[in-house]
Amino acid sequence: MSCEFISELRRLSKLSAEAVQNLDHFDPLKEYMHITRYNGDLFQKVNIPTLDIACASPYITSGGAYRRKDFMWCTSLGNDEAEISGLFAHETAHIWCTGADTGSWEDWLNETTAEWASLLFALKNKDTRLFHYILQPKIERYPALPPIKTPDGTRPDGVHDKGTVLFYQIYKDIGFDDMKRVIRCFAELENKNTGEYLNALRKHGLAYVADTIEENLEK
Repeated sequence: MSCEFISELRRLSKLSAEAVQNLDHFDPLKEYMHITRYNGDLFQKVNIPTLDIACASPYITSGGAYRRKDFMWCTSLGNDEAEISGLFAHETAHIWCTGADTGSWEDWLNETTAEWASLLFALKNKDTRLFHYILQPKIERYPALPPIKTPDGTRPDGVHDKGTVLFYQIYKDIGFDDMKRVIRCFAELENKNTGEYLNALRKHGLAYVADTIEENLEK
């Protein structure tokens, strides 16, 4: 991790001091480095890519965040620990949880695996607040959402949500360690689409997961 990267995170910590002034004993820089160490283990990578972060707060306060190669943009780091951790965990996971077509229903792969990398981080650290911050709103939205696989192949509403809740059902059946394998399996794919992912899951002894996904894609 470069000195420039650490300096940039320290600068961001200072710029965001007003937004997080009520957070006792919480340092965004330390949390980000904690997340990158965890992801290095999850995705079995020794070297974590440098990530430059641009934060628009306080000048822009609405909107979300996105990640491109070696760069993350966010309107705000957030106003509490769960919000900040969730932002960093999700966008950092996109270093590996990426490659499926973002303009079609296949984007569920990028977003679901990034959300679950974040949830696994929360579980590993017994951070129930972060876990519920990420998952609970998705469970509440789930009944009203369209299927993951849309009839015309377009990117559906709730692309971050439907697959994440489906994977929660899978997690309850297979547990933490196998869920890590499920996420890693997508990150290691050469051709990132649902068909290839299901094939890879079956080859890695996760046929139950592949079958469950396949059965629920159009529900």
